[in-house]
Amino acid sequence: MKTLSEIQYKPKPEFFHKFLDDVLNDGTNSYVVVKEDEIYQFWITGSIDAISEAQPDALDWLDERRHMLQEYSDGHGRTKAWTGLVYKDPNENG
Repeated sequence: MKTLSEIQYKPKPEFFHKFLDDVLNDGTNSYVVVKEDEIYQFWITGSIDAISEAQPDALDWLDERRHMLQEYSDGHGRTKAWTGLVYKDPNENG
């Protein structure tokens, strides 16, 4: 079953454009959305295993840029993330 994953970032203002450029050029096949002062990155993958396999490299990438991000005040740290199973894909029949 496909999965949809999302990570939300809130770069420090002085690093916003640099961080956005890094997200746009990180080599992954993702959707990138900007809303006000936050960046959202979305992936649709073929299975939850693909997410698990990508996680070590993704965490290394994020650790290199941690200094660019603001900490969320609600205790989430420097990112907010979630993954869920896709039950309907409008691009597929059935």
